[in-house]
Amino acid sequence: MTYFDIDPYWSNRTLIFYIGILLLCGGLALYYQRRSVRLGRLYPVQLLNVGILLPILILLFIKGFGTTGRDIRTGYYMNYCSAESMYSFYDKSLEAGYRLLNVLCYNLGFSYQAFLFLIAVITLFPVMLIINKYRFEIDMPSAILMYIGIFFYAGFSPVRIAMASSLGLIAFDAMVEQKPIKSFIWIVIASQFHVTALVLLAPLVILMIKKLSNKTIVAGAVIVLILVYFCRNQIMHFLISSNERYEIYGAFAEVSIGMQKFAYYIPMFLVLFLGKKYDRNPCILKLCTVYLTMLFCFDFMEYFVSILGRFRDIFLPIIILIPYYIKRLKLRYPNYKKIISACVVGYCIIRVVVLCKDYYIGYDIMPYTNYMGWVI
Repeated sequence: MTYFDIDPYWSNRTLIFYIGILLLCGGLALYYQRRSVRLGRLYPVQLLNVGILLPILILLFIKGFGTTGRDIRTGYYMNYCSAESMYSFYDKSLEAGYRLLNVLCYNLGFSYQAFLFLIAVITLFPVMLIINKYRFEIDMPSAILMYIGIFFYAGFSPVRIAMASSLGLIAFDAMVEQKPIKSFIWIVIASQFHVTALVLLAPLVILMIKKLSNKTIVAGAVIVLILVYFCRNQIMHFLISSNERYEIYGAFAEVSIGMQKFAYYIPMFLVLFLGKKYDRNPCILKLCTVYLTMLFCFDFMEYFVSILGRFRDIFLPIIILIPYYIKRLKLRYPNYKKIISACVVGYCIIRVVVLCKDYYIGYDIMPYTNYMGWVI
């Protein structure tokens, strides 16, 4: 495998490349947001927006041919080399769906490069379909920017949870359509790639409880957050004892509260607070409250139970919900459209910079490398 042994290091060139991809895809989404191509009845969608298609193709190239990310250079590579059968698979603690995908691809003669490309397709295809479906209800360029800035680069290494979060996006769509059985099925499927997807059962159950108010949801999340804080040592001990792979997280068990998480989520909560005044869809409001509150809580829990921070990557529907209210604000304040768009761009650039700063070694996302010999 090419660039299997490359050492991570901070690279300004990589950071510029990542920000450049973000701005290019956001610009394409803005410029072509009113143009669509007709695919025909045989495809999942008959009309596909060009402003979505072009960025997704760029991201497919970046991810599908990339060799960037610690896990795909080490553990996942060794797993694939052992995937002659479910019994010979190297790490049997991984979810059955992911192991089965490895075994099928290996026995079909896929190279590891082809396998990684398939993972990229599974990750990006649901994102394309769901953004395309809601393109008239959301601010589409903001959805593309938020996906890249918050989730895309963060998914270079933990590809299992990236796939699970994309499949969870289909479950979210079923929630919006008020189809709980369909949503439940997709959550179960997603959990076969990463078990954290099971946490999405919470939004499904909460949505079905009609009398549960948004204030109660937030209060319940705060109570859970406090309980996790006081039980942090027991939770960490249980997780480590249940799986040896979690021992590495024990090194980050000390409590250290910072302002970074608040800086991440204050803008999102502000968009929700302001945007809900100009919309009367209770289902979207409830889902946004649940997803955003849970996302904040799990991300904040990383301060005192580090492994719980991994759950944040499963809340991908936030790229639909926040742009939904961004569009409401743009419709209500048309003279401030450019200012709102500039704030979204700035926010996503900051997320990319902070992600690279925090995880360029942990996730090996610097430098960017691929099978064609690029080292950026």
